[in-house]
Amino acid sequence: GVAAVLAATACTSSNSIGVSPSPLATPPPPYAASASRTATPPSTVTFSCRLPVVIQGKPLHGWTGGFITFPAATYESDPTGVINAVGDGELATQAKPTLTGYAIGWPFYDLAKKRWIPVSAQQGSPDGLSYAFASLPFVGPTEPVSIVTIATGAVRTVNVGLPAAGVGGAWQVADYDGRYVYVVAAQVDQFPKGVWMLDPRTAAMRQVLPASARHVLHVENGVAWVGRINAADPTPPAPPKGEAFDTIASVNLSTGAETIWIYRPGQSVSFWALDSSGHPLVMVSNGPDFGAVLPLVLVDAPGSNGIAIPAGFLPMGAIEADRGILWFGGPDGIYYWTLATGLLKVFAFQQDPSIQETILPAGHCT
Repeated sequence: GVAAVLAATACTSSNSIGVSPSPLATPPPPYAASASRTATPPSTVTFSCRLPVVIQGKPLHGWTGGFITFPAATYESDPTGVINAVGDGELATQAKPTLTGYAIGWPFYDLAKKRWIPVSAQQGSPDGLSYAFASLPFVGPTEPVSIVTIATGAVRTVNVGLPAAGVGGAWQVADYDGRYVYVVAAQVDQFPKGVWMLDPRTAAMRQVLPASARHVLHVENGVAWVGRINAADPTPPAPPKGEAFDTIASVNLSTGAETIWIYRPGQSVSFWALDSSGHPLVMVSNGPDFGAVLPLVLVDAPGSNGIAIPAGFLPMGAIEADRGILWFGGPDGIYYWTLATGLLKVFAFQQDPSIQETILPAGHCT
């Protein structure tokens, strides 16, 4: 799955796990590019493939899927790619059979079934046959968690008891491996706590990361990524709003083993995504407001200085990891990065400013 993102109010998450008290689809944060960045013409490329993308804002509050074909860099909208907002954050496909869901990021294209899916890739099964989402717990002490079969639209739902008092307000799907659904306890204006593994066949839940493990930033492939403040840091980051961390660590959910990937005393380290090898992509920023637009850092080994990628001006977490490639999206187009090429703008998007459209990568380029 793609890491995808996106956070809203805590200011230091990717799109993969948000910070709202309910699993609503969260658009990327405001765009921070300069006019000169926006006016940058696209580079000519030589590779040949078709990249699925989604445009946020068409229809209003919804999405439209389509494809960019390279090397010509031409875009074609897919008439089966319309995903409508149907209320309270729920999305539904216009194509039949209707697929519905609550996304923790943005919709993606399922290559296995050739369908546009109304949840993030992180919520899709590795084989592309099903996906998972948690619905809003409107009434009662339980929350519906659903598994959808993509080919038929059939929905299997289990009702799960809400998190215990003091643990969280609702469950949020963080990852789905095709058998188990990994959920976290969502918080208000903070990152989630803990990780639980839900078996949707039996509704049995097993805690695999304690609720005392706060600041869960991302869950993927049996690993949780968490934010920490190092007690040895004499000047830990303290932004005027939200949460910030000087450390990002990974926790193996099977063994509990923790690995510190990056520690920057006095600075804020924000998680953005994982590359296709499982390395974290982060932004390191300085005080006092920790709001400067700086290059991203791909941490290629625990404790390394990492590889700088000048993509910090793009929306937070709007990234697709694709076999050594990182695709970035934004209101002005699609960007491509490899270690050999650096960051290239490869598609220029003409945004409709009246509805603040954004174009985002939605799958691998094949």
